[in-house]
Amino acid sequence: MSVTPAEKDTQERLDFIQQPTLEDFRFQVIRLDTCKEAGRLVLDTMDMAIEGASQKFGVRFEDTVLPAAEDPRIPYNLVGPVDLSDPQSLSTAGLVSQLVRGSHVNVRTNLANFYDPESGQLPQDVQKYDMDNHCNTIFADEKAGDFMVVTAADILDNIVCETIRLKYKATRDMTHGAADRLERAKTDTESLIREIASIFHSFNLYHRDARDGAILIRHSKDILVSQTLSIKPILHPKDFSLITYADPERNEVRFAGQRLPSSDAPELLELMRLMENAGQPLPKLVIHFHHPTYTRSGQFTEHETNEEIEYGVFTSGHAILEELQVKDSNWLLLKNHGFLWMGNTVKEFRDFIEYLHKDEPRRMYL
Repeated sequence: MSVTPAEKDTQERLDFIQQPTLEDFRFQVIRLDTCKEAGRLVLDTMDMAIEGASQKFGVRFEDTVLPAAEDPRIPYNLVGPVDLSDPQSLSTAGLVSQLVRGSHVNVRTNLANFYDPESGQLPQDVQKYDMDNHCNTIFADEKAGDFMVVTAADILDNIVCETIRLKYKATRDMTHGAADRLERAKTDTESLIREIASIFHSFNLYHRDARDGAILIRHSKDILVSQTLSIKPILHPKDFSLITYADPERNEVRFAGQRLPSSDAPELLELMRLMENAGQPLPKLVIHFHHPTYTRSGQFTEHETNEEIEYGVFTSGHAILEELQVKDSNWLLLKNHGFLWMGNTVKEFRDFIEYLHKDEPRRMYL
């Protein structure tokens, strides 16, 4: 069956060859009944996130009709509240996921959830539940009475991450000079990139999705950034784009490469700009990763940021630099998010990861 130009255009947006638009998606919400106070709080939180998505990004949600109506757009489905400590609630969420996805079998259903940490009923493997039911459980980070509940900020980030992903305006640099520089940089950094991929693979440096994280490489006077949705354990030079221009005022990133740079590109690029303007030595590597254990383990409070730092915006580069300076460190634990490390060699990065896993980070990095 032939592919129409419209279908090809949409697929290129979903593959992040082109920048996706809100028109590529259908935003749907289904609100489940609840008799628990924490559940009612999650319902309010869902409404706050939906309102925030409307005001900040122009997202328009509609109530989901079951079973899902046929629609050429890709659905983003938000379902909640789901009680992770209640097997019946989980079973209902799994059934709803099946109904709201309709024919879009590769689309995940996003669960706004809460749970009782003392119940002993929390599934030990949320990742397996998600995979079995095509769900994406948005992590509940906030304490509310006896329950942990999801936050509006996390739902809002999820809305963006699962659809348009990028909060910046991407512009492709089509000049021959940029293409030549990219090819030279890819050739020169191939072994380095493969070594970084090996570390991601060996230590499982992602929470539930191997596409998590972002990598910035300084090559001579150029900057390479991993492309959005690149699979970190099998990274290849083709998974990097060359940054030729970044403008915080216009919220723009100009690049050369096959696909769009990481959604985390703005804060990483702004961090480099601020350090350069301050006359500070620039690292050759900046690596952001999500750790399946240590992100929320409470083990690295000395390095944890005081507040959650929004991903994907230039202003977060300022917050990151301030935290690095206050902590006098080359790495941070971004609260409820993941790690950010800066250094000059892959060996330094591997040493850092090995120290993390030995629970001895202070020896080298404080």
